[in-house]
Amino acid sequence: FSDSSDGFANFNRERDFAPFCYIVRSEPETTMTDFAKMIIEERERLASRRATVLAQRDSIDTELAAIDREMKAIEAYEKAKNVGPATAPKTGSRAPRGSRQQEIIATIAKYPDGITRGDLIEAMGVKDDKAGEQSVSNVLNTLKKSDKVTSRDGRYFSV
Repeated sequence: FSDSSDGFANFNRERDFAPFCYIVRSEPETTMTDFAKMIIEERERLASRRATVLAQRDSIDTELAAIDREMKAIEAYEKAKNVGPATAPKTGSRAPRGSRQQEIIATIAKYPDGITRGDLIEAMGVKDDKAGEQSVSNVLNTLKKSDKVTSRDGRYFSV
C-alpha cells in the first residue's frame, strides 16, 4: 500500500494485490482431446492385433487337430497290424528270480489291515501296465498257493 498525501492508504489493485495472487494455468482442452484420441487409437490398434492373433490361433488349432487325427490313424494301423511303434532293443537285464515276490510280500506287510489287488498294483507302480498288472496277479496266486499270503474279503494279508 502506498500512502497518499491526505494520510489514507491509496490501494492499487494491480500493484498491491498481485504478489499475493497465484496464477493458475490450465492445460488447453486440446491436450485432453489429443490424449483421449491417442487412447482410442491405441485401443483400436490392440483390438486389431488381438483379432489377428485369434485368427492365427484358430489356424494353429485346426492344424494341430489334423496332426492329431493322422497320429491316431497311425496308432490304429499299428494296433490292427499288432506292429507297435519301433523301439530300441532292450539292453537291461531281468530282475533276479523271486525279487518280485519279495517286493510284493514287503508291500503287503506295510498294510496290517490288508491291501486290495488294485491298491497293490498302484503301490507297485504298475497301474495301466497290463504286463505289470498280470505279473502282480500271477505272483499273488503263487504266494497264496504257497501260504506266504492269505486273502480275505478281497484283501491280501501277510502270513
